[in-house]
Amino acid sequence: MKFVLNTSFDPHFCALFDETDQLLFSEQWIVPKEDGKRIWDFLQRHLTPESNFTFIGGVSGPGSFASLRAGGAILNSLSFKYGIPIHQARADKVIQDFLKEENKADQKFLLNSFSKRVFTIKNQELKATQLENSALDKTSPVITSWLPEIKASQFENRLEVDPFGPVQSILKTLANTTPEKIFVPDYEYPAVQN
Repeated sequence: MKFVLNTSFDPHFCALFDETDQLLFSEQWIVPKEDGKRIWDFLQRHLTPESNFTFIGGVSGPGSFASLRAGGAILNSLSFKYGIPIHQARADKVIQDFLKEENKADQKFLLNSFSKRVFTIKNQELKATQLENSALDKTSPVITSWLPEIKASQFENRLEVDPFGPVQSILKTLANTTPEKIFVPDYEYPAVQN
């Protein structure tokens, strides 16, 4: 069985896939304080004593410190229990891959930093923008589905996409990363260009 977890962008979700990459079960939520409980409840409902993981992966950030810590602790626990390494990818990579699959590779999108900044991609680089002084082109729509509603509502020209869409492509993105012994969250990107 394969397990993927996102506690980085909204909505948070976890999913189980079979060995042929078919989605078996998934769950999403939007209250970050529920991360640990929701993930463990999900695993208890869908795992049996005979269950065995062959793949574990997670979205590394940016995101809430508490959410990424909870997700990381669960991923590291599963890695230790099943003796397999963890695949991880940043949220911008996961979402870019999803948009490519949707033939929207050039679409602008915003990610939350939980520090009054949002992230955009420009010329293949991640850029930080102050939320209240957003320099985004107001004539060009942006996807805000991965921001909490309180922040997304501040953008007039918004596009909505299925915020749960990446769960369908996340496994491919994660499978193309080099697995590591431990999950290391990217609470905030140190290499962001302001």
